[in-house]
Amino acid sequence: MKITQIDVCPLTGATVDGGWPQVNAATAVRLGLSAGQRVRIRQGGGDAEVELARDDRLADATVRLSAAHPSTSRLGGMFDELVLEPA
Repeated sequence: MKITQIDVCPLTGATVDGGWPQVNAATAVRLGLSAGQRVRIRQGGGDAEVELARDDRLADATVRLSAAHPSTSRLGGMFDELVLEPA
């Protein structure tokens, strides 16, 4: 499943100030993940290990993730495809 990474929610305009990824409940279930779980994010040649949060205002197959945070600084481009998996 292709996952889209955004820093500003298109519905609310809210920004993310933490380095944790956020997904809605349906996306979490599809990926076999749950809120509060440590996940590994892989993108390009980089990866990060962070705690997953839930935000049901997000669209399916969307991950909200801060690109300007120390915990995610090793990841690739802001709009590149990424992979979430259990840590």
